[in-house]
Amino acid sequence: PPPNSMVKTVLCVVQSKEYFKYVIKILKTLAKDQTIIYVTTNKPYESLRNLINQEKIKYRLMIVYCISKQIATQIKDVPDCIYLNSPQNVTGMGIALNKLTSNIPGKKTVIFDSLSAMLIYNHENVIGKFSNFIMSYLRTKETNTVMLVLETDIDKNVIKVIESMVDEVKE
Repeated sequence: PPPNSMVKTVLCVVQSKEYFKYVIKILKTLAKDQTIIYVTTNKPYESLRNLINQEKIKYRLMIVYCISKQIATQIKDVPDCIYLNSPQNVTGMGIALNKLTSNIPGKKTVIFDSLSAMLIYNHENVIGKFSNFIMSYLRTKETNTVMLVLETDIDKNVIKVIESMVDEVKE
């Protein structure tokens, strides 16, 4: 089917001191009739799940945790999380997102938390190519995309390029 014109890709520029308040605000404003696929490179699965439960956010949520095998020695398999070995594994992120967007019916939004953290582990060119590919891919899967970036990284060349690819920039 042709991509849905209602599908949006948004880059959210966030102040570091307001970061998790902003994440909660995004989660609370998303429609309750969709699945959230949360790609995290900086908050462990258990912490993220506890934060969401504490805020009483009731959404279908799948988490792709991209740093787990580098820092966690005891990883228990849970049905709502895909563990990747490293934030450098952008191919693994793409595969995980393909699996999730193909197998989850209905409306979906992917949240990337965050481009700033991914830039710590990857060269700007890698993040630029990955962002371009994944945004195009998710549009074909009729999946909304929210990419978070810290305000301090907004002047980096790769973020300027990504700004030109998204439908909207929120500051």
